[in-house]
Amino acid sequence: MSTNLNSPPSYLTRIRHLPLLPDEWAVCSFNPDRGIIPGPFGAGRLLVATDRRIISFAGGSSGGETFLAPVEECAAVTVEAGSSSGVSFLQGVGTIAVGLLLYIIISYWLTGHVTGPSVPFINIDLGPLVALFAVLGGVWLAAKQYFSQEQGAMTFHGGNWALSFPYNPGGPTDDVFLLINAVFAARDARRRAVQANAWGSACSEITATRREPLPQG
Repeated sequence: MSTNLNSPPSYLTRIRHLPLLPDEWAVCSFNPDRGIIPGPFGAGRLLVATDRRIISFAGGSSGGETFLAPVEECAAVTVEAGSSSGVSFLQGVGTIAVGLLLYIIISYWLTGHVTGPSVPFINIDLGPLVALFAVLGGVWLAAKQYFSQEQGAMTFHGGNWALSFPYNPGGPTDDVFLLINAVFAARDARRRAVQANAWGSACSEITATRREPLPQG
């Protein structure tokens, strides 16, 4: 989707279940994993900046929370970069070593105390095999927790509202700031339009007042 505010109005009349305002069009559409996308389409989380509003869809195409805010009220944006757990290579190797040690201890104890059927082709008792899968599962969960990277978040602040939207730090992070620039550009354009309308209305009232006939004495 183009981020040019001078683009002609879009043919879209609604985004998912939300009808657009008259002459409103989408300036920029953002997906947490893919960054800026060609249009406000697809399922999942979606952030859309129009020339009038900031719209956030938290769920699918027909459900979930929808947040709307006037774009001219956006005063600031906070960007929080996702941080990894910072686990070193030695800590990862230590986690795997502890898992293997637990497997050896459990297998030794099962072999001496529990008699069970052996698994064909691999010549191993069923008890130690189950213990192996349990230990490997634990190691995988620990590694996933330790080496995972937290999601980043950008928070748009208004007068009495705040909208936080996540993004994947491993994705196109430059698109985050392109989106923010598009929001600020839409905000400034909207404020100028509102001021121009207010000034036009004030001038019309003054002109109408001057044209009123003076009271006869």
